[in-house]
Amino acid sequence: MLTICTQNFQLPSHQPTCVTIGNFDGVHRGHQSLLREVCQAAKKEGAVAAVITFDPHPRHFFQTTHTPFLLTSPKQRLTQLAAHGIDLCLVLPFNAHIAALSPHDFVQRHLAPLSPAQLFVGKGFRFGHQRSGTTDDLMRLGQTFGFAVNCLEPLDDTQVPISSTRIRAAIQEADIALATKLLGRPYSLQGRIVRGDRRGRALGFPTANLGPVPGLVPPDGIYCTSLWRTHESRARPALTSIGHRPTFYSAKEGQVVVETFLIDTTPQLDLYGEEVEVAFHTKLRDQHFFPSEDALIAQMHRDLHQAQGWHSQHRLAND
Repeated sequence: MLTICTQNFQLPSHQPTCVTIGNFDGVHRGHQSLLREVCQAAKKEGAVAAVITFDPHPRHFFQTTHTPFLLTSPKQRLTQLAAHGIDLCLVLPFNAHIAALSPHDFVQRHLAPLSPAQLFVGKGFRFGHQRSGTTDDLMRLGQTFGFAVNCLEPLDDTQVPISSTRIRAAIQEADIALATKLLGRPYSLQGRIVRGDRRGRALGFPTANLGPVPGLVPPDGIYCTSLWRTHESRARPALTSIGHRPTFYSAKEGQVVVETFLIDTTPQLDLYGEEVEVAFHTKLRDQHFFPSEDALIAQMHRDLHQAQGWHSQHRLAND
């Protein structure tokens, strides 16, 4: 079970840790490779596998406009860290105080109290005030505070490093297959189901509307998805629409909505107020204006048939 702690936390009996530091947005395959090294070393040394991370993301602190760009919410990130074997997560509030710490002070105040035996970072890791600390600085600080430093090569995919930035670009381009490949799992949005204007119900496709989410929303379009409820261990096949609903609203009038229709679930579940997670598998088409409701309904049935086919194929492939 993952233990989550904040500043001034001390391990009982000063149990040693094997630790890594980073934002870990997305907890993608590159992060997962690093976490495996931490967990393997911790197992060998009888230590605690630990992560030091930050909330909010430093980019939210330094930039003036807060356009959503995160691949994972804080809750999703912690869930993923736990799933990959991390025992302890120290979540530091990224603020002016943290941003101003010198490399030495950061290690002394926040890393040393975890009694690290080994520290794992990627090559090119920077830390401290204005990112002035280098891996060479870490080596020297390791000698001072008594921990070993392991600098790992970044995991790459076709000679290009896997990074949160690359995954964000893939999602913004609706390249869901690439995002899935780099993440090692489908990209997902997490949020609470809110009441909509019930247009989908009137068209014969009652949908669950995801409330405002902090994550990066894929471009407008129709997607083959899965929906997870917090109290269920299985994913429900689904079809999700993202966009302004151009048949009913102009781009200026309509707000971007994320609407999910559960496939092969009759009657449709009442999900209002529930926390759910919607995982994206593939984009089926762009959003279009339709001259009539009948034309829109006909297309929605084609979308449903296509999504059913995708889910059927992939369910059989995984059996």
